[in-house]
Amino acid sequence: MSIQSTVEMSRDLAIQHIMEIDQLILDKNYLELETISHELDWDIRSLVDSTKPTGANKDTLNRWTNTMLGDQMDRPLYRLSPFDNYDIV
Repeated sequence: MSIQSTVEMSRDLAIQHIMEIDQLILDKNYLELETISHELDWDIRSLVDSTKPTGANKDTLNRWTNTMLGDQMDRPLYRLSPFDNYDIV
């Protein structure tokens, strides 16, 4: 069982981060994703190749609920740490 903590994150920061990760996935920028994602237990190429970006633009993400944004932030590549859960405020 891993230790989990809850991290508060603003809507603006979550939206910005999701859009940045989406673009890196689309660009197949494995090195940058490996550097910022902290997904050390994964084969980064397989993870990136199997991850579907949200495809949402800023206007669409602005209409997502805080729970939806938090759920996206909890996904591999998007999360800042595998030990955190995200509470969007």
